[in-house]
Amino acid sequence: MIKECYANFECRLADGSLISKYDLFIWEVVKAHVASSPKYPETVHYRGQGVFMISGPSISLRKKLRRSTCETICSSTTTTSRAFLDAS
Repeated sequence: MIKECYANFECRLADGSLISKYDLFIWEVVKAHVASSPKYPETVHYRGQGVFMISGPSISLRKKLRRSTCETICSSTTTTSRAFLDAS
């Protein structure tokens, strides 16, 4: 395991049939290890084309959210995603 990583996954090759044609590996996670601290780790995310981002501060809006608000957010996100995919 990598000590500096917040999470580590032990995997086994589930399907290697696409390796030679597409360089695609299908893995199955057999065990996951997650550090107990920090509670909210600073993580680095690859966004594509050589661009990375670092996670920002966490905020809690739990008391302000209602089910209807969450459904509105989810539906607008889905709509935005669909519009993006249709434009691609």
